[in-house]
Amino acid sequence: MSSSPRDGGPAAVPKYQRIAAALRQELQGAAQGPGGRLPSERALAARYRVNRQTVRAALQQLRDDGLIVTERRGTRSAAPAPERA
Repeated sequence: MSSSPRDGGPAAVPKYQRIAAALRQELQGAAQGPGGRLPSERALAARYRVNRQTVRAALQQLRDDGLIVTERRGTRSAAPAPERA
């Protein structure tokens, strides 16, 4: 039995939010340290089988949360905020 947006199952959550959640888990993993490079938008779109705009929306959500930064040379995980004494 599949879930639909009406029954509140996984399909109720927009694709970009599901992708952002998956990437958030990857960023929290030990393999991806601060400054670690993320795959390109095209590679992520291929991985999740979605349009690049969907990936861009997911990345924007992570940027808004301060988890990633995008510069001229790509997107990287954000350095953790320094702890205060």
